[in-house]
Amino acid sequence: MTGQAKEKASEMGQSTKESAQSGKDNTGGFLQQTGEKVKDMAQGATEAVKQTLGMGQKDDPTHQRREY
Repeated sequence: MTGQAKEKASEMGQSTKESAQSGKDNTGGFLQQTGEKVKDMAQGATEAVKQTLGMGQKDDPTHQRREY
């Protein structure tokens, strides 16, 4: 292999490595955002159940007492 061919192969390898790292970084960000959304939805569902059962916080402006 000539010096130019070795250099070109090295450049291509570096480019591939950088592309893989970029993809890995993007995937991590996506998974973090998804995890936060799931956590927020679960917390919202928990609060909805508490409100339904009358266990919500009294100072919560969305808290409504039900008259039976």
